[in-house]
Amino acid sequence: MLLEDLIVNPARPASIGISLSGIKQRHQLLRQEHPSIQKLWIRMTDIEEVLQMEIRSLYSWSSK
Repeated sequence: MLLEDLIVNPARPASIGISLSGIKQRHQLLRQEHPSIQKLWIRMTDIEEVLQMEIRSLYSWSSK
């Protein structure tokens, strides 16, 4: 997942969305190398950048 895949709906500015069309296009180009996507990873730093806020402090992180 790339930063440009994340979008914000003006009606819900505290939420993010994912542009699946961009992900689909990239997957089609790399289908030989990666025939099946099992997980979708979103970096917290990308979420913060898209929402233009610091959200890591809202979650408790453990070192387990």
